Amino acid sequence: MRTDKEGRAFAFHGSLLGAGALLGTLWGAIKFSGIDWATGSATHALLFNEAFAVALAACGVCWCAALAVRKPKAEGRAGLPLAACCAGTALVLLGSFVMGWCFLGAGVPLVAIVLAGACFGMGMLMLGFGWLAAYAAFEPATALVHAGLSFVLAGGLRYAFVTLDSAVASVAGVLALAVAAACALPLAQRAAAGQPVVTTEDDGEPCTWRQQVAQAFEMLWLPLVGAMIASFIQGLVWDPVASQTGMIDAWSVRSLSVVAGPAVGAVVIFLILGASKGAKGLRTLQQVAYPIAMAILLLYPVVGPAEGVLADVLELVPQACFALVALFLWSAAAIAARGLRLLPSLVLAACAAGLALAYLAGLLLIKVVGTGGRDLCLVMLTAYLVLFSISLAQNTQTEKHGRVTDELRPEVLIRQRCDELSGAYGVSPRETEVLYYLGRGYNHGYIARKLFVSENTVRTHVRHIYAKLGVSSREELLDLIDDPGTALGASADGL
Repeated sequence: MRTDKEGRAFAFHGSLLGAGALLGTLWGAIKFSGIDWATGSATHALLFNEAFAVALAACGVCWCAALAVRKPKAEGRAGLPLAACCAGTALVLLGSFVMGWCFLGAGVPLVAIVLAGACFGMGMLMLGFGWLAAYAAFEPATALVHAGLSFVLAGGLRYAFVTLDSAVASVAGVLALAVAAACALPLAQRAAAGQPVVTTEDDGEPCTWRQQVAQAFEMLWLPLVGAMIASFIQGLVWDPVASQTGMIDAWSVRSLSVVAGPAVGAVVIFLILGASKGAKGLRTLQQVAYPIAMAILLLYPVVGPAEGVLADVLELVPQACFALVALFLWSAAAIAARGLRLLPSLVLAACAAGLALAYLAGLLLIKVVGTGGRDLCLVMLTAYLVLFSISLAQNTQTEKHGRVTDELRPEVLIRQRCDELSGAYGVSPRETEVLYYLGRGYNHGYIARKLFVSENTVRTHVRHIYAKLGVSSREELLDLIDDPGTALGASADGL
């Protein structure tokens, strides 16, 4: 049986796929909001999307401001309360129902469309709080695997919506998915409650609220900026008129790409995680796969019409890149909420506000400059590459100054020695990863960034390592690692 980084059996939790139903609800609502079977007008569709984005951004900003004033210590493992779950579900259902009622030709006034979009945005945010808290309870790789499967499920649901030609079936499908996502959430929270709690106890002073926010920002800013750019592109290329052509051929590349794209993105993630040990796979995603996906997305809107195989590629690849960007941001948010003592709702609210504002900017820019605004993507590509270069330079500088000792020793020998010590003294796989960096002389902050955890978590692992190896300081640890003559068997038997 496969095991995770802590040596525990890797289990599949089907309830976590309920996040795919929630994402399918979002995609389905946006899809049928672009189809007005009664009038053929795109006015209601655009108004619904704008109201949804405004409500999501406003709620996210207000929630972040409220938490900043209140400065709570921690949220712990608490899930979304039942009342909040029911309220969020009710808002999503209300928004979807009103919009569906409009498309059935009921003559709903514009103010009702605005309220429907606002209710939908607030409800999605509330349910998102619960889902992020559930995902944050799992190891990063485990959460990313389940998120990838959820995106594949959502892609299949989106494919069903794309090929539907019935207003009634579209609306009913969205309502059913919203209920399914809400029903799966308590099950996901129960699975999360069964996970070992990440302890952040520390012998020294605990991190202050400001330090926690700074660590979360450092972890999230680059993927969030990339995802905001992707959301801006989504708004910029959103064309409700293209959705009014009725049913799309179910076997066309355009239709199949909505399910094949997320599947390709998930497969890329699975391959990278499967081929890499420990946190190396996450770093590969962050430093290689993610920037490539962003570059493709920023070039996509400015690529001219194509024919043949190239046209098929231009339909599939962007969908895969969008999925890759969204998956990495979701995992980064879960890691920040797990490793730090911040409220998961604060992390999600900040990300949701940024994404909603970017999507709204894309929608509004169409009105001002038309499709010519897509040329801005080239400027944004340049800006993003500059930001990414700065981030790489900072990481290089951090690695250079991250050593607490000036002694440089062969990395291969250090790793072999750490493996010997881990086997002899019962050091866990996760603690062994920390031991590798300690043996090479790196400080806690650097190790935290490399392993996608908080500094408090690293300190806890270090304390456990010291206790198991029978040392009390870094100097004693380095001496133990550098001394291959230590009688490991005798020392281990004495523990």
